[in-house]
Amino acid sequence: MKLRDVRSLHFIPAHKTAFLEHLFKDVQTRPDAIVFDLEDSVKPEAKDLARENLIKVIKENKDKLKDYVIIIRPNREGTPYYKKDVEAIQLLNPDAVLLPKVEDRKEIKRARKQYKNKSLIVAIETLVGIENIDSILSNLTEFDAVVAGYEDLSADLKIERPKDLSLTNPLTYLIFEVYISARKHSVIIFDAVCRYFKHEDLPILDRECDFTSNLRFAGKFSIHPNQISLIG
Repeated sequence: MKLRDVRSLHFIPAHKTAFLEHLFKDVQTRPDAIVFDLEDSVKPEAKDLARENLIKVIKENKDKLKDYVIIIRPNREGTPYYKKDVEAIQLLNPDAVLLPKVEDRKEIKRARKQYKNKSLIVAIETLVGIENIDSILSNLTEFDAVVAGYEDLSADLKIERPKDLSLTNPLTYLIFEVYISARKHSVIIFDAVCRYFKHEDLPILDRECDFTSNLRFAGKFSIHPNQISLIG
């Protein structure tokens, strides 16, 4: 399956692989892609454990994972964890790599070499990344994708992450910046995580899915099994 065909991308913190067993057991909440996270969901003291755990779980579950698109999100370039993350990704050979907080097109060129031309999902999560969005996306191909990180962009804007993206607000303005650039450069665009996953909050997620699906976003990231079936 290519990134263009992926509809649901589910995050799993790499140090909490028990979450993976839940996905295997419940076929009704099966996503198209699993994103093993080494970055934001893993505290600094758990980084080494997460990396070691990731290597072990992928090697031990090859047969179960073969029907999923496997994506790994490393820590950001320039962090003390990045070099070991790159080595782990080179060893595991996932289908794609999710690059966090990209701000410069040169990051894309370096990632191409490090990850041997794997598909890249570029996360635009800062105002600097927004400012350089055209030069960044001009270096992507039809096999790559982009996502705007709602939580981090809201923090950069110093606002609370809006519950309704269809309303006029600064975050939605930035989402359109990424959207327009993605269309200009023929790059796949995914919808970011929605923090609301409790049963009573799922209408918020539903509205968000409607908003971005009308814009023809290719798919959406999730952080809880409750969200997967709604995303589809």
